Amino acid sequence: MTNLERLRVIFMDILELADDSELDTVALFSTPGWDSMRHISLVMAIEDEFDVELEIDRIMEMKDLHTVVAALKELGCTI
Repeated sequence: MTNLERLRVIFMDILELADDSELDTVALFSTPGWDSMRHISLVMAIEDEFDVELEIDRIMEMKDLHTVVAALKELGCTI
């Protein structure tokens, strides 16, 4: 499984999305269920899965799949 696939699984699980959900359109506060509490759960799952520690400023910038990928790349993850 690629790192992008691993990230997609985290999004699907934490946000309880349907299998056919298009993750490119999923975004913080505009996707049902992605509220501040789920955001923290998503961050914790990403940190655990990729063995990274995200800074609070970066966490606040993470609003969709693309910004999460950018944050992980910044920390040296290959996605």
